[in-house]
Amino acid sequence: MPLDLDSLPPNTSFETILPQLRKAVIGNPALKARLTRAPDFLWWLQSQMCSALENLDRGWPEFASRIEFLHLLVTPESSVTPGADHAQLMWCVPLIGRFLDHVSGKALAEAFVDPSESSWTLLDSMVTSAFSILLELANVSPLAVAESAEPFWRSITSVALVTHSPSSDTFPLKKALQAGLALVPVYLESDPGANADALLAVVLRRLLTEFNHFPKGEELKSTEKNAELTSSTFSNLNDMLMPNTVPDFHTLEKVVHIPILCSLIVVAAQLLNYFKPRQRSLSLLERQFYNSTEVRLCLVALLQSNGVHLLSTATLNLISCYLDHISSASHSQEKLATSIIESLFPRIIDLLGISNKMVVLPKFLELPISILSDLCLKYPGVCSYIRNTNVDFQIMSELESLFSQSLLLKQIHILKTSSGCGTKLVDFNGLKSSIAESRLSDDGVQTAQIDTIANYLLLLSVFTSSNDEFRRRVASFKDNKQDKNTTNFLSLMVFELVDNFRFLCEQMLLSYKAFSAFQKLPREKSEPDFLPWFGGHVGMLMSLIDHPIYSNTFYLIRSLSRSVSTLRTFFIDCNSIQSPFDNESSHKTTDSSNLSRSILEIVSSNYDKEMTFDREGSFVSSLLRILNVLDPVYTAMMYFSTQKSKERTIKRHFGEISNAKFVILLALLANFILDFTSFRYEIVNNDTFLKDLSNLYKKATETKREYDYSEIKDLELRDTAYESSKIQLGVLQIIKNYLYNENEENRKYMWEFIPLSIVFEKSLYGILIPACEDNELHKMLLQHKVIAFEIMRNLTASSTYFSEIIKDLYTEFVQEQEKEGLHHLPSDWNDYLVSSILSFDLFVDVSTIDKLETKFLSDDEFLLRLLLDPDYVRLIVGINYTEDHRYTNSTTLRKRDLPSNNLLNVWKRLLEVELSKDLERKICHGSSDKTLQLFSQLSEVKVSIDWLLINLTWKDQDFGYPLTDKVNFRLLDTVRANSDSGNMFSATNIVVEDNEDEEEEEEGDEKQSRESGFDLDSMHENTVVSPEDRAQLLYKHGFANTLQRLIRGMCTPVFDSDQTRHETMKRFQNLNANDLYEKSKTAHHQIIQLVAGVHDNPRQVRFRERKEEKHPLRRQSNIINARDGFRARQEIQQAAEMLMIEPESEGDQNETDESNHTEPEADMDDYWIR
Repeated sequence: MPLDLDSLPPNTSFETILPQLRKAVIGNPALKARLTRAPDFLWWLQSQMCSALENLDRGWPEFASRIEFLHLLVTPESSVTPGADHAQLMWCVPLIGRFLDHVSGKALAEAFVDPSESSWTLLDSMVTSAFSILLELANVSPLAVAESAEPFWRSITSVALVTHSPSSDTFPLKKALQAGLALVPVYLESDPGANADALLAVVLRRLLTEFNHFPKGEELKSTEKNAELTSSTFSNLNDMLMPNTVPDFHTLEKVVHIPILCSLIVVAAQLLNYFKPRQRSLSLLERQFYNSTEVRLCLVALLQSNGVHLLSTATLNLISCYLDHISSASHSQEKLATSIIESLFPRIIDLLGISNKMVVLPKFLELPISILSDLCLKYPGVCSYIRNTNVDFQIMSELESLFSQSLLLKQIHILKTSSGCGTKLVDFNGLKSSIAESRLSDDGVQTAQIDTIANYLLLLSVFTSSNDEFRRRVASFKDNKQDKNTTNFLSLMVFELVDNFRFLCEQMLLSYKAFSAFQKLPREKSEPDFLPWFGGHVGMLMSLIDHPIYSNTFYLIRSLSRSVSTLRTFFIDCNSIQSPFDNESSHKTTDSSNLSRSILEIVSSNYDKEMTFDREGSFVSSLLRILNVLDPVYTAMMYFSTQKSKERTIKRHFGEISNAKFVILLALLANFILDFTSFRYEIVNNDTFLKDLSNLYKKATETKREYDYSEIKDLELRDTAYESSKIQLGVLQIIKNYLYNENEENRKYMWEFIPLSIVFEKSLYGILIPACEDNELHKMLLQHKVIAFEIMRNLTASSTYFSEIIKDLYTEFVQEQEKEGLHHLPSDWNDYLVSSILSFDLFVDVSTIDKLETKFLSDDEFLLRLLLDPDYVRLIVGINYTEDHRYTNSTTLRKRDLPSNNLLNVWKRLLEVELSKDLERKICHGSSDKTLQLFSQLSEVKVSIDWLLINLTWKDQDFGYPLTDKVNFRLLDTVRANSDSGNMFSATNIVVEDNEDEEEEEEGDEKQSRESGFDLDSMHENTVVSPEDRAQLLYKHGFANTLQRLIRGMCTPVFDSDQTRHETMKRFQNLNANDLYEKSKTAHHQIIQLVAGVHDNPRQVRFRERKEEKHPLRRQSNIINARDGFRARQEIQQAAEMLMIEPESEGDQNETDESNHTEPEADMDDYWIR
């Protein structure tokens, strides 16, 4: 019969009815709620626990009965009817902390003194109840249990130590250990200090013991039918190629305790995942764990098991940590890592299905799909596995189904439609039921469709980040090209999610305005129900804005926008969907007839291929609006959150989230603003775009300065400074792409918002700004320096104004800095360029090197190691092309515009350096990838110098060709001459080959130049220098001989030591060497002809007499070499060699050729795309 508290006598003691209460509260949420709201009962229970706690030394039974009853009281019956009011029970947290101190201090020792089964059982029950109570209270308020952190860490570590034996059904404290390990992620949220390291050491040692007793040989039986494949001995797993070997759980349970093993693996993975982003050195025990062959074999075997999903997922997390270790420990271990991934890939794909059913995992445990995303990022070959097995199509199909079935996204769309173009405040409280429904599937397992969608988007963003074919496969999935009135679901979903995020941001700003208006109302006129309603509304709105689905959508947009083809097709479709933010009445609202349709059908009905771009609700307009409002949105969220929480914690949380969104938004907008996209006009002409960039950059700069000038540089301030530097880099990237091929008016207009002095300041990192000691911040600031010169490169491209004034602008900047007391800057433009090129200390450790400039000029190995750094090559190339544009676009070149002797020496040195076989072996260590990279980057630097020499010595009437528009160049026209004929070396060709006669001609030229009386030093600074004088300057510095040796070296066959066969000529040994060969010949030809005074020959004269339009061979300054195209192909080759992937089949090559034929724009230079 149920206990009736109302019928009890008035003087009834709770002590007398406690046994009845124990039985009555089970399955009675109403009674639990009533007891926790009864002050008399709570006071009695608290006093009883305090008294029993004081008498623990005398005996445990009294305290055991109280804490077990409290455990029953706090345990909810279900998620729908929680029962007890946990907020009224927080008083027990310090009492439990005192009890846990007693457990680790005395109780465990007493249990060993009296090792009876009853004492261990009672202790197990008490400790289990204590851990379980803390877990239930932490689910309500994690901060409330924080004061018990130290007692918890000591007790759980002690429990794990005393149970340090192979798991079985007989060892003590099984339940306590499981309950305590389940509580670990709660206390990892706060700073655990050394406690986490201590527990990790105990858990790893315990796992080593468990794996030593793992079944081996014939004990490990298989559940598969094919005995020949699956009854292999345990040692057969050593090559990691036995995915068919699956342990039989019935066999395992006889030897190990599966629940305990699962708990140990889960907490080990949680602790290691917690330590991943933190810089720490591995302990000796961790190294022993990672280097153990048995650990590796047991983890692989457990992953293949199908018994417990949580165990498989936790094991995959642990294997991921193991792969990180062996990859970072040694480059040679990468092959082992890739073989492990290859063998386990099918099982990982199987576990992806679990993500749809078991998305609610313990904290600090990653889903299989998140681990797969991480593997794709670290091992590009995994992306090839996904493509080759068509897993990407499987993911796309599942993603389409999830999006179509999402009730939450449909409800958001309905609210968006009813918001009146985002101007009306709508109620988000109704979405709670939608989320509750989306988290309950037919089989009763918790799930969350929106969480799974977010995970799939993240995987797709990584999958498509570095390969154009993968982007094309994803963007064209189920794309019906025959029907112009439809588009694929991914473009519909991407548009809808971006539109939703804009809607949520607008609603947050409206909510903030509404709350401000409410606060101004007199108290008697305010609605009493407003605050409860508003709290639920804002809480739901904030949780939606913070959801990773939107950040992952932005990541996917950035990845897909790296291809010209997707920018011109996929995103055009995204921009052709009508939004509720459009001011057009033709938008199809969601009426009662549409409520039965899926969200995919609703959005698809608003697609119109002919829709104009000039709309308030277009795809790009939404991105620009988000950039505009994101900062005030997070300011409002921070304001609402600090009403209940600590301001410092909340500020850090929202600061990290907003910075991450700003970084990715800036990155994708940098791609959309490219010259060849259809969105550039809309972005450039947006009224607030440049102002938003300016405000964002100023705020990021202020945050960075706080770190620079702070005396105590703690980790939090350092992380904030790093994120601010990433925002600055994103703004600089947009500026660089904005300037590319832009008109003079817009270039000048942009500097009204972001001063050009910022670019000079960034370029002087290491000179004006001391090098940062923090390695990550240093690398980020180094990127700033590199991109600053690339900004100047684009600023001067095709711009006569900026090409002529850039040098004077730098002089003005130096003068302003000198007024502020900074006198150590390079005062001259040439010194500025030389100092930047010679800033070796920013790229390599030069603490043990003396006479750096001498090292640069004489030590080939030192220079080549520098040129192996892609950032250093980008720096040199950016400087060289900036200088090249000055020579190309300036109307006249005066003496003060010419390069200094030091700069000429640097260019000459870079042209002279060669990669010999000995240096190649010494620097590249036999790696074909490094060799290819070094050859390509060295050629790229030399090509940039060749362009400088060509344009510095250009003379239109000498080196231009008057060709009609009807002239067609064909391949055979350039190679039709016999290599032995004299016509090959005639002056009618673009360049001339080198022979002995030419060497004699050069000797005569040198004599003639000496007789000409050329003296550059005697000229006035403003004297106009002719092309002949410029050629004389280069000739005196030995550029003709240097170019001659370079050309001859590239044309001379290289023989093997046995002289039996010869290799290919050097100019075909790397990707862009042929371009270097041609430009070197052109530069050499111009210098020689101008110095010799030989400008014409009869055939050239006859051509010029036609008086036709001249088509100069002079380089257009806004055209660049596709250096990143080579790098992308190189990365593909690296991944293929690393994973031993077969080359593309003939069918794949034909498919690629066909796509290139239909999309010639895809071969455009993607240097600017990031």
